[in-house]
Amino acid sequence: MVMANLSSRWSTGGQKMDSISLVSWAVMLLFWATLSSEGIFEIMGQIKGQIIILGIWIITLIFFGRNALTVAYQRIIAHSLDLLLLSMFTIVNVLHLLFGNGDMAYDNFVKSLILLCLYTTVLVHLKNSIKAYNRSVIFLLIIYGLNAIYVTPILFSYPFIAKLYDFGTGEITWFGSWGFFMSFAVSIPCFIAVASRQKWLFRIFLYVMCISISLMIIISTFAASIILLFAGFAGLLFFSIKKKVKFILICSFIFLLITLCIKFYDFSEQPQIGAMAEKIGTIFTYQAELPTDENDPRIRATLMKVSINSFLEHPFFGVGLYGPREDGKNVVGLHSGIMDSLAQYGLFGSMWYFGFIFIAFRRLIIYLRSNPNSLIDQARLITLFIFLMGAMANPALIETPFCTLVFILALSPVRFETASVKSFMQNDNLKLDNNVSIV
Repeated sequence: MVMANLSSRWSTGGQKMDSISLVSWAVMLLFWATLSSEGIFEIMGQIKGQIIILGIWIITLIFFGRNALTVAYQRIIAHSLDLLLLSMFTIVNVLHLLFGNGDMAYDNFVKSLILLCLYTTVLVHLKNSIKAYNRSVIFLLIIYGLNAIYVTPILFSYPFIAKLYDFGTGEITWFGSWGFFMSFAVSIPCFIAVASRQKWLFRIFLYVMCISISLMIIISTFAASIILLFAGFAGLLFFSIKKKVKFILICSFIFLLITLCIKFYDFSEQPQIGAMAEKIGTIFTYQAELPTDENDPRIRATLMKVSINSFLEHPFFGVGLYGPREDGKNVVGLHSGIMDSLAQYGLFGSMWYFGFIFIAFRRLIIYLRSNPNSLIDQARLITLFIFLMGAMANPALIETPFCTLVFILALSPVRFETASVKSFMQNDNLKLDNNVSIV
């Protein structure tokens, strides 16, 4: 119940709080889109286009909205620890670059700087703004859904093109593993959660977008992306049922049946399914020697072992930001973002980024505990969890397209409260008097 003087303020329109304009948000959506897809990145002019978009965004913050710079500063300060950790991780990359410590030093520096800028803009536009969050997710879902509708027929007509595609000069690249299909798969839980909150006709349209994305991922034959896709669905199902232990037992039994099926069934006449089955069947394989065939599904586990050994030999400062070497004496397997980072940076270099992830994970737990029935908070936690799953088995811990959607969808500091008048007023830019109380 709200006091009578609050009602009078609403009826008269009231005095609006300082806010960031819709124009600035629209400009930032373009910037996020260039980060979330390599195809869109090329269409928008690559790095030059991104710099122009950021310049326009800063101008809109200055000349549009109501004291938008003040609002942006306050939101940034509220999460200064997050930004400090990301900044320290960027500085670590700068030091590696200055001392020439690795052939991937410049690449990792650029990625860390982009992630720092990305998270800063997420704080500015999505901090405690449920409306901005929903609008942003819907925009990304439509863009990704239309992208999937374009890509899926190509994948269906030319099996394995996603793995073998060799684009020509001037041709837009749409395909890839962790920079394309995997980022789509991680996004599905949040896309479904936001779509479920819309009115029925628009909800159906957004569900169609989700289905088109899911079909594209399945047809792509990328085993890791498909696993993450179904892990997201399993997570949503897990939260939707009350008997959690029974659900885990049933899933374990189904997993055992699938494993046995993969072990004894002959997929030779179904090459697309066979490729996935072989990878899934050897996902836990651990061998002493690196296979010579790069298509051998056991290679991922052995490459992970390379990074584990390098980390154990140099646990504190790492071996440097090196990639695979031509002489075959690799110090980093470059097939597990988490283990690769530990091997490259060591504990002192990687703890800043892992600390940032830990704070984000803790925040999502707090949000979910305060409102355990919130589908969006459940979906955001699932997205962060399967992101870490993907980063363990793929070199995607700081991969820009992969992290962009995770930062926007999962790590946005938005608290979803189902029955909070105060939250409603904050997100509608209404201002409370000091003598107004909510009960």
